[in-house]
Amino acid sequence: MTNLGLLSYFLGMEFVTRSDGISMHQKRYAIDILKRFHMLDCNFAQTPIACGTKLEKEESDKSTDATLLLALRFLCGSKPNIAYGVGLISRFMDHSRLARLLEAKRILKYVKGTLDYRLLFSKHGRNVFNEK
Repeated sequence: MTNLGLLSYFLGMEFVTRSDGISMHQKRYAIDILKRFHMLDCNFAQTPIACGTKLEKEESDKSTDATLLLALRFLCGSKPNIAYGVGLISRFMDHSRLARLLEAKRILKYVKGTLDYRLLFSKHGRNVFNEK
């Protein structure tokens, strides 16, 4: 076993050791997702899901783009506030494709506005989700 020093990057997650704890973010991964789905130049949304959003089951083609959903699920590791929206979209994976894609794009717009947010694992036991 070899000591490689302090952990700085692992599976798309970046770690920074600070005096008050360790912060974790996925900014590079989030930018890659935004580029892949042509949303890098979009305006950002204030919330990941619009208030009162309801997706309903309606038959649609089965050729859903699961890539976006899986990318958003992985991003939940550093942005727990998008987990509800991603879960809502997941429940309707085989139905209401247009509505689901619109909500997924809204989550991407929210991610765009929160690129500099990080999880801070504090030495004092109070973990927070905050801006850089």
